Amino acid sequence: MPQGTSYYVDDVNIPNSWYSIEQGMNNKMYFRYKLALDLGGERDVLISLPSDVYNGESFRNIIDVLLNTATAVDTSHIFTVVYEENRNRISITSPYVEYFKILTDNDLRKASTNWGFNNAHAGMPLVSAPDVHNLGSMNEVIKNYGTSGSYNAYIVYYSGFLDFLRYNNIYISSSIG
Repeated sequence: MPQGTSYYVDDVNIPNSWYSIEQGMNNKMYFRYKLALDLGGERDVLISLPSDVYNGESFRNIIDVLLNTATAVDTSHIFTVVYEENRNRISITSPYVEYFKILTDNDLRKASTNWGFNNAHAGMPLVSAPDVHNLGSMNEVIKNYGTSGSYNAYIVYYSGFLDFLRYNNIYISSSIG
């Protein structure tokens, strides 16, 4: 615009072009469980969701498939994942486990957590230790904070309000405005 001209922004249209779950940013679920009556001990599984734009039902579907694929032993469907539309949250339960946990970022940063260490005792492949400076966890999406609790058939895991809105800032500036 020429010098001395006045103007104003009438409309800004910015399409949503970001994935709600993005690889390396917020796509990992660090999951620990112990099967009922299993002497092998705890098992650690890293669930990595593909980058995509999710809603509650599609998120439930992918969690259900990946979680049950990663934990399948004798039964093909160990965990039940349900999406509660009215509360915009998921629940996870299982009658086949003694307990399970979705580890929080705080848990993963503690050396005492020993992520993946127990897999060798359970006959499962070792899972590499997470980069504590870049966990890429989905804990912000499912509102899983603090210290993880233990859940089973009698104590159902409920996520917090699912938050698929990624916070991306766009700055508009002009040297002449």
